[in-house]
Amino acid sequence: MQSSALAFLVVITCHSSAASTKATVHYLGVGSNVDQSVMERRIGSKPLSAEPACAPDHRLAFTAIGTWPEPAFASVEPSPYAGQECHGVLYTLSLSQMARLCVSEMVPAGYSLLPVRCETYAGERVGAFALNANGPGRALEAIAGPIRPSRRYLELIREGARKSGLAPSWLDRLLEVEPPPRTK
Repeated sequence: MQSSALAFLVVITCHSSAASTKATVHYLGVGSNVDQSVMERRIGSKPLSAEPACAPDHRLAFTAIGTWPEPAFASVEPSPYAGQECHGVLYTLSLSQMARLCVSEMVPAGYSLLPVRCETYAGERVGAFALNANGPGRALEAIAGPIRPSRRYLELIREGARKSGLAPSWLDRLLEVEPPPRTK
């Protein structure tokens, strides 16, 4: 079993001794998961809470490899550069909501749960999980450069980021990401 899936099971086990209806987990949503309506469909209900946040020393990458017409999906990756950060929506989810999200996102086959330290825009520091792509994406990125997502997927991310109140500087960063020429 992958370590991130094991970590999530440990969280579930630790919280299961408490009233399971009150047990929660924090998740940093990136990609299309910054759109709260997308999240609601994935988890089957409204998240317990949602607020803009960033993960210092991490970056947004499109290393979850898809197939045509969706060549790549978002992943939170540790950053090799000091000061880089990945913005997203910090959700508080019940354990059953997190389990539904993991099934929807194909954890542990497609993604691993990556523990990240987040800072909300209000300045609170929170431990959370983010989705980190499994598979050949990082190796392809190292060889060929950044993998570019489709225009449709980029628009979902940009619109969700606007609706969720992510920082203007992050919205500008998202505008710099270009889709592959074939999807324009």
